[in-house]
Amino acid sequence: LSFFVLLLIYTYSYIFDIRLQSISMACVRSQAQTTPEVILSNPWHDRGFCDPDQYQAALGRCQNGYESCDLFIKAFEQRANIEREYIMAIQNWSKMWQNEINESQEFGTNKKTWLAAIRAGEQAAYTHTDIVERIQHDVIDQMVAFKKQNYAKSIIHIRKIKEFEKDFENLQKPWLKLLSRINDAKESYHEKRRKLKRAEQAKKIIDSNTGASEEEKTEAQISVNAYARESATLRNYGNVGVFPIQVDNDDNLQHMIAKRHGYRSTFKNESERIEPGFYQVYLDTHKVKVELTATEQIGVHRYPFDNVHEKHCMILIDSSYALPLDGCRQSHVNVDPNKNEITGSIFFKGFLSRAFGGVTTYFVITFTNWIDFGVWTQGRLMNRQTTADGCSSGVYVMLLANQQQHLFSEYMDHIYIDLSIWDIFRTQVPFLILHDSKRANDIVHSIMLIVEQGGYLPKWPLANRYTNCMIGSHADIILSNLIMKHKHDLYFNMTQILEALRIVANKVQKHDSRFDPPTYIKYQYVPFDMDEYSASLTLSYAYDDWTIGNIMYTAGLTDEAQEYYDPSQWFENIFENTKKNFCPRNSTGNILCPSSEIEYLIPFDYRYTEGDA
Repeated sequence: LSFFVLLLIYTYSYIFDIRLQSISMACVRSQAQTTPEVILSNPWHDRGFCDPDQYQAALGRCQNGYESCDLFIKAFEQRANIEREYIMAIQNWSKMWQNEINESQEFGTNKKTWLAAIRAGEQAAYTHTDIVERIQHDVIDQMVAFKKQNYAKSIIHIRKIKEFEKDFENLQKPWLKLLSRINDAKESYHEKRRKLKRAEQAKKIIDSNTGASEEEKTEAQISVNAYARESATLRNYGNVGVFPIQVDNDDNLQHMIAKRHGYRSTFKNESERIEPGFYQVYLDTHKVKVELTATEQIGVHRYPFDNVHEKHCMILIDSSYALPLDGCRQSHVNVDPNKNEITGSIFFKGFLSRAFGGVTTYFVITFTNWIDFGVWTQGRLMNRQTTADGCSSGVYVMLLANQQQHLFSEYMDHIYIDLSIWDIFRTQVPFLILHDSKRANDIVHSIMLIVEQGGYLPKWPLANRYTNCMIGSHADIILSNLIMKHKHDLYFNMTQILEALRIVANKVQKHDSRFDPPTYIKYQYVPFDMDEYSASLTLSYAYDDWTIGNIMYTAGLTDEAQEYYDPSQWFENIFENTKKNFCPRNSTGNILCPSSEIEYLIPFDYRYTEGDA
């Protein structure tokens, strides 16, 4: 019983980053220099109270289970009262000092900093409100039900003890799984930090070594950059690594695949050639030029190898590779020597795709010829084997000397599934509409296919899911741009388009919605106290509604078009005439512009989305 309650709180403490010190302390072995008598009588002393599978030790306390339940309920009720008092104190403190600071004559930048600090403190009140609710619903209520179900005011006989033992064991299983996941996540994070620190230390040593070669220094910098990137950018995709190498023998190859990405190479920026639709670089480590381009449906790789004496030219297919270094969750690869074909898949979770559980990428790679092949898994080579599984696996192919090889993927189509619409609607799509209208139509048909299969216009679709990333509903701008320029083809389903536009502008979508359309329509702007990016959202929706009106007008729905042209003028509701700037407005009508001229230029101002006033 005690273990159940304490493990419950221990888990919430970790997940929600709530420091329930008074509770989690019970899950730590005693660090005292002397051992109190109360500890000596504890059946879990020196055995780890929170160690898994210790439920047997808890059975000795079944006799006084009823009293223990009451004791814990009382303890957590007191804890909830403490939290409520703290919430009230924090709110009163925040209100008092915000008023003091707002009435002060301090400079705007200082005032903003102080207010931000006060608001940060006030956020603790919301966190502690959540704690109170969780203590009540997830601890006290469950404990009352647990007491009622498992204990009576009488001696528990042998059969009841046996039943309790089984119930306790079953109850512990999901928490053990969750605890294992938590420990895995903690270990993964700390391992990344350890690797980054080791890489930085190694780089310092190499940089201070006057005898170190430039190649060694470059390799050290690559390692630092690789681990540092683990905590930056929205890393997705990059699935299935294709890498040309030259090796002396199997031992050399074994050494490369024994460590993560051990096949990587240094290169010099001056060897790069970057043009629209073409990329070239020379890999110094493996003495091979890489040339990449693409047709409409496939990517084309060419690898002219330098003729190095007694070196074998090879291609590595790292089937478990992904840009997020720990993104792979499952990988499979298969070799068909009769077809010179490699097939496989990788299931991975990236920055965005983890929001919906991950994505599986399938691939087929065909060679014109090869003289040898094999697979690897967990750093172990298996020559002539045809299958490998796991997130450390791949295929190696030895090429014929002095023979041109073609590497291509057969299964691609012109459906566009990864559209960062917020980034492309301003420039790239208008350019495509003017210079490559067929491709622009493909993009729009892909957007409407997402509507057909998912039900809603997307903001930033990834793979086969919505991500709800960024602001606005700018798919309507892309649709309007194509239609108003009369570049759309004959396959447009205007009925489907009009219905999708009506939904995104007026209803809360299940995925990729605007900010609460009914509330936006009520205020005629997005209130700042309901969404801190209100100014950016209001401006975006005004533009979006204007383009929807254009589509409605083109479709002959002039009255309905006016219903969107009118909201397109609501941007005026957040224009501060004296400041000549667009500023957020809260639900009471107060406008909240930056307080000083320099504050208008603060990059990534909290009042705007990735920008300033």
